[in-house]
Amino acid sequence: MELIWVCPLLGTTDYVEAELSDSIRSIALRLLWKYNDQVIELLGDSYGNIRAQPNISLVSVKVYQIIKGRKRPISLKSSIHDLDKGNKKFYWNPEPIGGDLELFIEHVNDLLNFNHNNEWKLIDENDSSQGVFSSSKWRDGVKRVTQIKHSLGYPKNPPIIKVTPPPKDPCFDNEGFLHFALSGNIPVWKKYHSHKNPLIYLIDELYDKYGLDLFFDLET
Repeated sequence: MELIWVCPLLGTTDYVEAELSDSIRSIALRLLWKYNDQVIELLGDSYGNIRAQPNISLVSVKVYQIIKGRKRPISLKSSIHDLDKGNKKFYWNPEPIGGDLELFIEHVNDLLNFNHNNEWKLIDENDSSQGVFSSSKWRDGVKRVTQIKHSLGYPKNPPIIKVTPPPKDPCFDNEGFLHFALSGNIPVWKKYHSHKNPLIYLIDELYDKYGLDLFFDLET
């Protein structure tokens, strides 16, 4: 049977011949290797602050279908035989292995609950794992878009912070990625990465330093 596999992140559509006994994992991995170079380039941003060259062996795949307008996750252990034969369209996205993605999602959702002025929004309104963004005016008067995304090794390692247009500040590179500072050879991130929700403390520090038009009451 012929299946349609779409990767929104890569912008690709593939028509895949499959048997009912084929696993979702085998098809997903086949496409992952087919688009090896594009995946490596795409996930370069996802390794953000670590700046390690991604390796395809460090990449997993998330598969889902759209059922009645909502995403329905599909287990990689499933076979085609286990699924609705009438829905032949699948969506897949590559993502880096490592770190606690579920904890990041929990922190993102918690952050949105603190978001009284609705300044922060999901990058993908149907998927908290993609992180959040805010469009706000900084202290220098420039309106910028700030993105917070999951990174390899989170929360031990900081999330990815990318700002567009890039601030003229030594903590940011030319692409707008934030490089976390050191304090006495110890990353500043370590002073709050073990908090209940370090993302909120991170945003509060960004506000304090750069004047982001947003404030969280950390006492509530």
